[in-house]
Amino acid sequence: MRLLGVQSLYGDRACEWLTPDLAWVRSQEPDVIVYEAKMYKRFGEADLAGLLEKRDWQNMKAVKNDRLFVTPGPLDFIAHHGPSFITDTMPWLGERFNSGGG
Repeated sequence: MRLLGVQSLYGDRACEWLTPDLAWVRSQEPDVIVYEAKMYKRFGEADLAGLLEKRDWQNMKAVKNDRLFVTPGPLDFIAHHGPSFITDTMPWLGERFNSGGG
């Protein structure tokens, strides 16, 4: 995220894996939310609606402003380590961070 000029809520944490504090994330009112489902998990609109309700995120600014983005495909997209992170993931993220909506 930092390479794209974006400040992540957890950008100051030096760790490989992180379990986010969902209430804290909600309290921070991020401008953009990027969600990546677990690898090989089918994840559709109904799943997203249920996730937002379960986390009580449905009224967050990013959601209301259509700035919640689900990564494409059934494989790791952001968590992927390799050349496609530079060639595919960074451009995809950059388009979403710089767009007015999803």
